[in-house]
Amino acid sequence: SSAFFVLGDRKPTASIKNIKDLRITIELNDDVASEAKGDAILGDPWLSLCELVSLLSQENKSLPAGSIVLAGAATQAI
Repeated sequence: SSAFFVLGDRKPTASIKNIKDLRITIELNDDVASEAKGDAILGDPWLSLCELVSLLSQENKSLPAGSIVLAGAATQAI
């Protein structure tokens, strides 16, 4: 769960070759507080999104365009 989240700059999806290899860096007061790669989320964050879409589909629902989906935690809470 999360009380807050921060979004970075948007990147065109075509520019992301492999989301599992994206490096996540959390900085606190200009110091690196935590780092991880995308594969820390279920081995591949896309699996989390696919599961969400599958569950919504079973209920005849969908994600609205522009939705922000939190796939899971790659790092410990700060």
